[in-house]
Amino acid sequence: MNAAERLYEQYQRELQHLQETCPHNQLTDWMDEWRAPGHSTGRKVRACANCNKVIQATRRCQACVREFPEDVLKEGDGRSLPIGARYCETCFRRELSKGAPGVV
Repeated sequence: MNAAERLYEQYQRELQHLQETCPHNQLTDWMDEWRAPGHSTGRKVRACANCNKVIQATRRCQACVREFPEDVLKEGDGRSLPIGARYCETCFRRELSKGAPGVV
């Protein structure tokens, strides 16, 4: 392991410790998340202004296009619904019933 790799590992350990112990008292405004310039993740996030940990995240439902907390959306499995697509509970049931009769 070279010096740069050791330094990066140390940074990762210290950042993890900071994020685990930070009280997250001050959050940023909602902002679009990007994995690279011009490549949106489709999420809006609020992060801790001190340690940069993402505290809240929302996404749009694929069908009704309303925003929901990311953890309540259901994801398509690639068979019944497209993989990577996310749906609110209501739209998930409706889309499943369209594609596979009798499935609710």
